[in-house]
Amino acid sequence: MKLSMRTLVAGIFLSLFSMGTVLAEVYTRPVLLCPRISSPPKIDGRIEEVCWQNATRLTNYLVCQGNKLAQEQTEAYVAHDNSKLYLAFKCYDSQIDKIKAGITTRDANVYTDDCVEIFLDTELSRRYYYQLIVNALGTQQD
Repeated sequence: MKLSMRTLVAGIFLSLFSMGTVLAEVYTRPVLLCPRISSPPKIDGRIEEVCWQNATRLTNYLVCQGNKLAQEQTEAYVAHDNSKLYLAFKCYDSQIDKIKAGITTRDANVYTDDCVEIFLDTELSRRYYYQLIVNALGTQQD
């Protein structure tokens, strides 16, 4: 019998759900509300415009291994208009002089620098996504 991955995941989820609420909460997807803005922001590295004040603000990032809050936090802002998605970031670092940012070629290994990485799963598949990376120099990888 051939099962699709979606059927398999749904079956596993239902099995875990019947084991109790605690396990089911692990599989709850967070929801991000992305507000519509009336005019696009000026792309200038600043996030002081009114549209950013109306954007959804994301905070309280965790370290990759574990469930502790990261010591150096980042603030992310997200909004959209009729045709574009807008993202902005405030990346705090108490040791700015130690930020690693040396990659200057687009689509090189930007992820080896200190950077922001964005994963967009537009199909909600948890299998396929767009990955966007930018370092402190503005070098992009996608």
